Amino acid sequence: MTEQDKGGGNDQWLDRVYHSSDRDALAKTYDEWAADYDAHLQGFGYRNTALTVGLVCRHVAADAGEVLDAACGTGLIGEDLHTLGYDGLVGIDLSEGMIETSRARGVYTELSRMMLGERLGFADGRFAATIAIGVLTIGHAPPSSLDELLRVTKRGGLLIFSLPQPAYEEGGFKEKMAELDAAGAWQHVESTRPYRVLPGAANEGEMLSHIHVYRVG
Repeated sequence: MTEQDKGGGNDQWLDRVYHSSDRDALAKTYDEWAADYDAHLQGFGYRNTALTVGLVCRHVAADAGEVLDAACGTGLIGEDLHTLGYDGLVGIDLSEGMIETSRARGVYTELSRMMLGERLGFADGRFAATIAIGVLTIGHAPPSSLDELLRVTKRGGLLIFSLPQPAYEEGGFKEKMAELDAAGAWQHVESTRPYRVLPGAANEGEMLSHIHVYRVG
């Protein structure tokens, strides 16, 4: 198998999103990718969806209240959670193309274009749980995004987020998480063991990530 065959030759999309020059370019790339996004992720052996749904089901009751899917993408996680009885799903994303694909699934009560790293248009403590998967990484959402995700999640609610090891070590997330620990802003509940997010991708296949679960203080 050649490197081009691995992942179906679709690593060009990963290269574009990881090397976008700014937020507008990133949104444009996701807009253009939206139609094929799910099929490409399946070809890469994408693991975030199954692991996230498992953690939500482990820690968040289906009737706990509204759940924010921050950077919902095409709605893969939302669709699975809805199938398992979770209603009151609210999605945000920076890409209109991704939002339209999510809307077509018919599982979100609200969908809006918002960017992590900016103030989110939600009241304090609105959500019983917030998930942010595949977005807290270099070139996408900065460490300061954690402040807003915590703000919109109720005290005692859960924040569930993925974090690639390069972003943790080199992107400022290690320091930000230590700051939140010291401030008592959250309490650690669980973290996965390291895993490969995209094992079938030629260029990103060896990148390791964790999913973390924190309770809001």
